[in-house]
Amino acid sequence: MRHTLFKILALFFMAYSGAQNIDISGNVQDGSGFPIPGANIIVNNSTKGTTTDFDGNFVLSGVKNGATISVSYIGYITQELVITSNKSLTIQLKEDLAQLDEVVVVGYGTQKKKDVTGAVSIVSAATLEDLRPVDAAQALQGTSAGGVSVTSPSGSPGGNFNILIRGVSSNGDNGPLVIIDGYKGGFKLY
Repeated sequence: MRHTLFKILALFFMAYSGAQNIDISGNVQDGSGFPIPGANIIVNNSTKGTTTDFDGNFVLSGVKNGATISVSYIGYITQELVITSNKSLTIQLKEDLAQLDEVVVVGYGTQKKKDVTGAVSIVSAATLEDLRPVDAAQALQGTSAGGVSVTSPSGSPGGNFNILIRGVSSNGDNGPLVIIDGYKGGFKLY
């Protein structure tokens, strides 16, 4: 009787220790070792997930030992890992060049190119290199597709630009909201 009770208790404690939740942390990098800010880390078959900070670091609490996590970012191949300990992870994502042609980043998320119902305008890096613009607004002037109007009311070098996207001008401020690296800003690069 004693041995049976001992075996049952030992089995219970072994099952309990195997199902403990752990906290995992790590860093997500590209193939060159540079951090990837904003990468998604999701625990498969659960509602738990997080994103990496500016330095590519993340912390995910309450993950079951043996759970599988998926690490993804636009333009990179999704990687899946099985969590076996709470050691800090270093995850390197490989570029997926084929996926970049299929994805369009829009103001409210990302969509596949075939699902975008609006107009999409592309200004290539080669075009910008030929122009040698002083700032980002000047780079868009005369190169973007229909629907975008870039004008310089003063005409002076370094002057402000007015940018209208499919809209009519008014006496109020109706310029686009410019967000660069997560910060509200403008088109001036200096």
